[in-house]
Amino acid sequence: MFPRPTRLGWVTSSGSTYKNADISIAVATPTGLITPIVKDVGSKGLATISAEAKALAKKARDGKLTPNEYQGGTFTVSNLGMFEIDHFTAIINPPQSCILAVGTTKPTLLPAP
Repeated sequence: MFPRPTRLGWVTSSGSTYKNADISIAVATPTGLITPIVKDVGSKGLATISAEAKALAKKARDGKLTPNEYQGGTFTVSNLGMFEIDHFTAIINPPQSCILAVGTTKPTLLPAP
């Protein structure tokens, strides 16, 4: 994903360098929200990332994540589109560099100009 180390983070005013993209996914559990991490996504294919994300989400909902599966990360994706929420403001989890809030899509007919 990243051909060279990328400067991201909160550690200092100039940022922190991460060698890998470790993507956290927001998962709702009976006890609240938790963000398990798919590690080093730049070295994996889409099918592998999807399978790991699904397995981590299941472990999160079952309360079986270990600390190394949810602590850290460089970027979070939070999706509420499945609940037909158009948009929302996600709150970043320091020391991560960013969070992406994903809402629903809606088919819209746009007339030709």
